[in-house]
Amino acid sequence: MSRCDDSASALSAGWALVAKQLLLLPTTQDMARQDTFVNRRWKFTSPAAPSVSTKECARAFFNLMLTCRQLYHDLPWAMPKWCFVDLFGTGLEHALTTWVDTFQAGLLPPPLPRGDDGAASSTLATEELWLENRFLVYCWLGATWNGQCGFLRDRLQASAAHTSGFWHEFGNYGRVWYSSLDDLQSWNECAQLGNLSDLGEGAGLDEEGVDIVKREEEVGVVVGEKVEEIAEEMEEEVVEETGEEEVVEETGEEEVVGVTVQQQQQQQQQQQQQEQQQQQQQQQQQQQQQQQQQQQQQQQQQQQQQQQQLQQQPVPAAPALFSIEATLKSQADADLLHELRTTLLAHARGDKVAVHVKARLSSLSMCRVNEARICASRAAIDHLTLHDIDHATLSIPSAQHTLDGDFQHVRRCTLLECPGLTDVRALAGIPAVGLYGATAVGGMDVSSLAGVERLKLWNTSVANVDGVLTGAQEEADLASVELNASSLAARRVALRRLKHAPEVLHLPNATHVELVNAHTHRVVCQARLRKLVIVEENRFPSPLPEFEYAEEVVLEYDTHLTAEQLAYVGARVERLVIRAGLAFLDDLRHVPSHVRVYAFDVHGVRSSAPARVRMLGTSHLGYYKCEALACVPHVALRYAPSGGMDSLQHLTSCKCLHLFRCPLREDVTGFRDVRMLWCHGYTAIASIDSLILKKGPILGSPHTPPHAPSEAPLDDVGRKSRREARRHLHVSHVRDVGNCRLDDCTILTFACLHNIQRLVLFRCTFGEDALQGMPAVGSLVLRECTTPDTMWAWPDVAIVGRSPQEVIALLLAGQTRATQ
Repeated sequence: MSRCDDSASALSAGWALVAKQLLLLPTTQDMARQDTFVNRRWKFTSPAAPSVSTKECARAFFNLMLTCRQLYHDLPWAMPKWCFVDLFGTGLEHALTTWVDTFQAGLLPPPLPRGDDGAASSTLATEELWLENRFLVYCWLGATWNGQCGFLRDRLQASAAHTSGFWHEFGNYGRVWYSSLDDLQSWNECAQLGNLSDLGEGAGLDEEGVDIVKREEEVGVVVGEKVEEIAEEMEEEVVEETGEEEVVEETGEEEVVGVTVQQQQQQQQQQQQQEQQQQQQQQQQQQQQQQQQQQQQQQQQQQQQQQQQLQQQPVPAAPALFSIEATLKSQADADLLHELRTTLLAHARGDKVAVHVKARLSSLSMCRVNEARICASRAAIDHLTLHDIDHATLSIPSAQHTLDGDFQHVRRCTLLECPGLTDVRALAGIPAVGLYGATAVGGMDVSSLAGVERLKLWNTSVANVDGVLTGAQEEADLASVELNASSLAARRVALRRLKHAPEVLHLPNATHVELVNAHTHRVVCQARLRKLVIVEENRFPSPLPEFEYAEEVVLEYDTHLTAEQLAYVGARVERLVIRAGLAFLDDLRHVPSHVRVYAFDVHGVRSSAPARVRMLGTSHLGYYKCEALACVPHVALRYAPSGGMDSLQHLTSCKCLHLFRCPLREDVTGFRDVRMLWCHGYTAIASIDSLILKKGPILGSPHTPPHAPSEAPLDDVGRKSRREARRHLHVSHVRDVGNCRLDDCTILTFACLHNIQRLVLFRCTFGEDALQGMPAVGSLVLRECTTPDTMWAWPDVAIVGRSPQEVIALLLAGQTRATQ
């Protein structure tokens, strides 16, 4: 299997850099989602969906991958692992089940053999190898597969001889979500069936493997004996050349002049000593060489034996990362989960693991998990063991006062719904702790949490908290608690509805500050801030904090912001977000021109918006003068009354247009992003990059707009048409749209759609007659769609690159009786 370091060419690597830059492009929608202090409780369902622009970047990557053979094979492996994890599906409950579309089932080769039934054809092997390789490509990019995925289940039950390479790769970067404990157990049973199918073949392999080991051992012995023989011969040669038997050359006495017998003896002794030293050194070198050779032989034999053992052992059919939502109704269920975790999933890491405890458990263990959620509010756990957990979220019964457990290498722990808890000594040493709803009489003693870096206390009655709070260096998030300390050292501080606050609060290290009805009299921050959020719902708000500069300030006031407040903040900020409190656009003249302004909840739009406004939203009944918003790139209009909005064509600089409960009597064309929710009237839509229509639009309506010239008085039909126009949005046609999503819409005929690249229908209604005008669509996705009488349900399918005739046939064939 090729990888980035081995097979990615310079061309693929270069395009990979381009693709990575595409994924890092910031978007306005992504920036609008960012909220430092929003408490997002993790859920399996309904996570934040990726923005349209993010999907476009991913789609551009896949189009790039399909441009040539080299990029098709090498580009995915040159990308970071799991770089598209947030783009596949909209949550764990929507983990991918189908690998090849149902209408392409004919492209699949026959099922894999479950035993040694002979060699497969080369064509079949090539098809299987191609499918597995492309499947692993999407695994590498971040696809999370449902535990019931047929492609994986087929390989679970197949012979290990055919799938060992696949499972080896899948175990390095595959991701699987198990919907229940039964789902995980059935996965394990299928894997065991695959191992049983190899028993006959495996027995022969074992005997052959033993023979191979014996032969290699015999070869190793022979080689060792031969080495010893060679070493002995070398020793004899050395002794013959420099040993004690060496004969000294004879010399006649008449030839020796001035040399006495004593001197000759001394010389001979010196020569003998030198020769003995040389012999000892040579012997030591020979012994060292022999020992090294023997060690190398032993190491080679051990490595060969280990490789043979690994080859004989089946590769575990498990992913690299798994998620599960399990319900434990007894201690036996908890033991089964622990057994499967330590055997089948021994080498995998848990991503999101949720456990719902329905009966009292004597013990529960969990290890090596990114996010663990243990819901035990109705049944107690006597002893809880958590090892190597990034974030653990616990809920315990209201009658439980102490938390007994063994927590090691837990980076963050959050306790939810713990009204009776008073003892949290088990959490000592955890760097980040969050306590929610601990309201026991007398308060919770948190002195054992000394040294915590991040502390969150929400609606919690605590004792001995001042020392812990002042020691928290990273984050202090307090809501509905009493604050007596006059200084907090944390870098992130959030104060919400404090029951008591000091007269002066010093935040010398804070770079992110959030004050939500904090009731603070005076807050002194450091000179430069990253982000400041102030929410005031009181008629008499607290004074603004003292600071010199902030990258971003977010203001949300029930009262109107004064000119002094806008001038004070505007002179110290780069990005100003006004969620509420701006009465008129004229008030923004007090803000310097270099400040980027994002204003929402504006009461009325009559005067021209200054160029500094990047986004503007309205949310009250009033007259909207669109001409005044000509220079605003992002416009959101809400609750416009009938006749209270002039032509949208005046929005010449607008790229993104969001309309909520607004009347329409004109065409909508030329915008990049358009969203309409609960609008009414008549319109036609064209030349839009991304379009979302929600709640009530009727597409293909033959009605004539009421503003069309007509001299005839309204009859009963005309009056009914006008009433319908006040309730629904009638869309005559939609053409030239890149991405079109229709939610809760009625489609009278698909003939009103022209040149749509991608069409998504969610909970829409249409009949069989509407299909006759089906246009050619690049991709079509249906989810929870029914016929107008709700008696029949259309199939949930994703159809790509099919002709209109094929699409109609597939939809009619997949139609089923709707479940009530």
